[in-house]
Amino acid sequence: MGLSEIADSIKRFFRFRSDSAALIDREIGFQTLIESLGDGIIFSDREDRIILVNSRMASLSGYSVDEMRGRPSDELLLPKNERGALMERTNRRLRGISERYEILLMRKNGERFWAEINATPIYNSKDKIIGTLGAVTDITQRVEAVQELTFQKEFLRKVIDTTPSPIFAKDSNGVFTLANEALANLYDTTVDRIVGHHNREFSADPVQVERFLAEDLQVIAEAIPVVSPSVRTTNRRTKVEQWFHTIKVPFRAHNGGDVQVLAIATDITERKQIEESNAQLQAQLMQSQKMDAIGKLAAGVAHDLNNSLAAVTGHLNLLQSDPSLSADVAHSVDVALSGCARASSLIRQLLGFARQGRYAPHTLALADAVGESVEFLGRVVGDRFKLVIQCDSKVPAISADDAQLQQVLTNLIINATQAMPNGGQILLNIGTCIVGSNELFNAQAKSGRFVTLQVQDTGTGIAPEYLDKIFEPFFTTKSPSTRTPKGIEAGGSGLGLAMVYGIMQHHGGWAEVSSRVGVGSTFTLFFPQACQQQLEKLTDQIEIHGTGGTIMLIDDEPTLVDLGSQFITRAGHNVKGFTKCQDALRWFSEHKDEVELVILDMKMPDIDGPTCFAELRRIRPDIRVAILSGYVDDDIAQDLMAHGALKFFHKPLKYPELIAWIGDELGP
Repeated sequence: MGLSEIADSIKRFFRFRSDSAALIDREIGFQTLIESLGDGIIFSDREDRIILVNSRMASLSGYSVDEMRGRPSDELLLPKNERGALMERTNRRLRGISERYEILLMRKNGERFWAEINATPIYNSKDKIIGTLGAVTDITQRVEAVQELTFQKEFLRKVIDTTPSPIFAKDSNGVFTLANEALANLYDTTVDRIVGHHNREFSADPVQVERFLAEDLQVIAEAIPVVSPSVRTTNRRTKVEQWFHTIKVPFRAHNGGDVQVLAIATDITERKQIEESNAQLQAQLMQSQKMDAIGKLAAGVAHDLNNSLAAVTGHLNLLQSDPSLSADVAHSVDVALSGCARASSLIRQLLGFARQGRYAPHTLALADAVGESVEFLGRVVGDRFKLVIQCDSKVPAISADDAQLQQVLTNLIINATQAMPNGGQILLNIGTCIVGSNELFNAQAKSGRFVTLQVQDTGTGIAPEYLDKIFEPFFTTKSPSTRTPKGIEAGGSGLGLAMVYGIMQHHGGWAEVSSRVGVGSTFTLFFPQACQQQLEKLTDQIEIHGTGGTIMLIDDEPTLVDLGSQFITRAGHNVKGFTKCQDALRWFSEHKDEVELVILDMKMPDIDGPTCFAELRRIRPDIRVAILSGYVDDDIAQDLMAHGALKFFHKPLKYPELIAWIGDELGP
């Protein structure tokens, strides 16, 4: 029986005596009727006093039936501060309004419970409202379930909005059905403006949109996850490029709708940058190792070439010194010597790349050295090129070799002019930077502050496939017809930038290049900052004694020992030649007082030059020694010079210069 049927029954009881409840009390059948109902039944008069109530209502409220009768319902079921709400509901009933509503009621013991009240006005036989009838249902579990569901929904919403990873769902048409704040931030919009709209509205790449839709359809059709390990997109809010790892899975809505795609995109931008950085560092390491291997090969080749060239040059010098030489033969000798000089220049460039040339570093201001070179080169390259120097204030000094620095600048500036056939500007920018890890650039370099010199042109640029090769010896993109300004050593051999690389490595720095085709190139040189106090090494003061003695010549090449002996003998000196240090030291220990001077090659097969030098000085501390070598590390040469070596001769040796020096050193 529904609430309306109960109301009709009450109406019949009041057909004749509508203002009396006694008739209802005497009607046992009616009470039985409302007791049979599962809901609590309560009937109140116009003043909201309870006239009729069933045991179910008594059970819900915690009061007995007798306790409830005659008392206002709001007094029993609500705390004092909330009773006005129920009175307002009662007044609505007295105006003839029926309604169903939910309200939080209170039991006798103070416990609160949620109830759904289906209330209707009660009329007597004359259609006069005499009270209110209500059916009360305990819906606490349902309300709590709804509240829990609401909480879980809000909690889930907060979770997906708090996560930095974009989370979204789309239907088979590519329309968003779910989005979180991370996705909204990525698209520079709001969640509400994403949901219900197509993916294409938020992406400027139609190819990418079609790829996404194809992935979505695959997930839906095959009911399997799809992973996009690396997706690149541009953040529309920050304009920064980001990378995402996206996982898409199928899911069906709770109402049994169509299958959709649920996706989460994890930002892997930092990981991608680290991977790219590691790849770049790996490439730099391989390049450094390759250049080091090439340098060792070049040094070895230069050493052998120097020895061979020394023999050729020496014998040509012997022929040249013959007074009976005919004019034709003398001309041929001059031509041959000229060819040897060019070959010697090539070897010097190889040694420059191999970082085994001659260096005399000292403290200097880079800006001053660059200014002097630019003043000279500006006249050489011509008016079509404008050389501009920019320098930060308070750039510290560096330790460098002037001649080698000028060679570096010459190569870079000439390269820049050749990259700008129609003229242009070459910017030389001097500054500083701090480098914390430089092992991949130069294993000998120390971390710290570096002085930088950038040589920037606006020329044709260098193709990307050439960037990792341009410092290699003999690699060149220049044609044989490439012109070189007058007064500058001819280029195009592929050794110019190799020399730059080698010189910078030897100075404890390195060279880098960046370039864009059609825009220009920038070569950056890194020089370590000079120490606050440059300590000058003082040559040991040696008391020289004796004259007219023997000159010892120690070289591992028999041809060069023989050739040098001939020149020294012709100059009127006694000479004793050796091709092994051990033999020379044994002889010297027995004839040390006869020896006036030792000419020592630094590269020997049995005992190296520095060891032999030390042993000679141990046997006789005042022995005079000149160093002779095809190549030698600058640190070794400087150390030997600091410890008493008188002179360093670089192969291929110009024997007339050697003889002239011996004459000056030993006197008449």
